[in-house]
Amino acid sequence: MRIALLTPYFAPDVYSGIAQYIEDLALQLANNGHDVEVFSICYKSRCAYEERNGFKVFWVLNSKTLWSKRMPFLGVVRMSFKTRSLLKKRHVFKPFDIVEYPNDGVIGLAALLLKLPCPLPKFVNRLSSPKAVYIKLRNYYRFTEYIEGLQARLSDAIIGNTQANLDICRQAYGFSSDLAHCVILHGLSVESESVVEPCVLNNDNKLSVFFLGRMEDRKGFDLLVKSWPMVVSAVPNARLIAAGEDMPYREGQSFYNWVVSEADSKVFDSIEYLGSISFEEREMNFQCCDICVIPSRYESFCITALEAMRHSKPVVCFDVGGISEVVSHDVSGLLVPQESCEQLAESLITLLKNKEKRVLLGNNAYHELLSKFTLSQMLSKTEDFYYSLILPR
Repeated sequence: MRIALLTPYFAPDVYSGIAQYIEDLALQLANNGHDVEVFSICYKSRCAYEERNGFKVFWVLNSKTLWSKRMPFLGVVRMSFKTRSLLKKRHVFKPFDIVEYPNDGVIGLAALLLKLPCPLPKFVNRLSSPKAVYIKLRNYYRFTEYIEGLQARLSDAIIGNTQANLDICRQAYGFSSDLAHCVILHGLSVESESVVEPCVLNNDNKLSVFFLGRMEDRKGFDLLVKSWPMVVSAVPNARLIAAGEDMPYREGQSFYNWVVSEADSKVFDSIEYLGSISFEEREMNFQCCDICVIPSRYESFCITALEAMRHSKPVVCFDVGGISEVVSHDVSGLLVPQESCEQLAESLITLLKNKEKRVLLGNNAYHELLSKFTLSQMLSKTEDFYYSLILPR
């Protein structure tokens, strides 16, 4: 198959769940003999084309304008049309069988509206978190929500990363249940898919809780900070290690600085904020922590949970979106009612005080990763769904 993967985010410009998923899928498809081309928005100066691990990457320059800053949805639409122009050239050169894109960024919308020359590929919308669920909507986001829905309704097929998120997106976007669809869980690479690694614990006298996520409203770091005084009161040697890009927020402040300004200053004696970190630093922190905490207000799937599971670490998170299809309560982690800071603290305290339970849940998490969330499983199900769309019945 010849496959185009469109994305608003791709490494090294942006590290995110969507960027990681696209890179993993492109590599797996290419390794399995498919002709794969990735089309991504470029946020930094670089060449327009590069070869990467068996697949091609085409960069679409994000040239910001004054009006796109004032009306972000116009910038989003503009990038979709720029991507469609490049996609058309590559399709004329050699037709694609499949064009896949996420709902975030509506990067496939222009190609759906203006079409591509025949033979037409099948357009596949793989769903991540819909903005309608987690953003306190302003007017321009309401339009973004509308065009996300339009992109989904015009697509030939829909892939949900969890059943819960598929159902939520169907309600938010209004696409028909008759539209070809399936659920394919994300996968993660593991060194061995048959041998369970031992759980690695900290050797110092501190018990470490690791948070990884952008500093923004959806990721819920402010909820974690509200719960943290209860944690350190019960477990004085607990420390919180936080990492992730700090995003603009209110009154000229970044999100992290806003959280700091609203919280008790004493709590930050046990919190270390690392800012944006590299992949190697991420892996080191997953390896060294005792617990991974994910206090998100919404997650369609949550690859961060898989990263913790890969290192045999238990996960504590709010039971939102598709989380319960990734983390099994009291098996691979603990699920907490949405935005309940008190119960989030209680769950963290329970695991911090009980080493045996941490080890048990952590090793269960690794087993669960191997049984449900490997790249080989994701690749096989994706190929099967692609073939079902393009082969005659």
